[in-house]
Amino acid sequence: MSTKETNVSVKTVSDDDVNRTVIVARAVRQALSFADKGRNGKDWEMATKAIMNNQQLTDTERNTILHLLDNKSIVILLMAAARITASD
Repeated sequence: MSTKETNVSVKTVSDDDVNRTVIVARAVRQALSFADKGRNGKDWEMATKAIMNNQQLTDTERNTILHLLDNKSIVILLMAAARITASD
């Protein structure tokens, strides 16, 4: 396999997966990083697509995250917290 090739595995998950918290946290972090890179730091469409296309999330998790993304004041606080954590 060349260094340019990438193996991608898609995992089907269940609600009782013990690593749900980590999976959800990574999905939220990814969505927030997309949102932060848009025009004026607000690329909500790209963040939403990232959540919708994440096959590791359950429908309930996906809907909850999307609901939180719609509440921009919560997202701004999460983005600020992520920046503080990243700088430590």
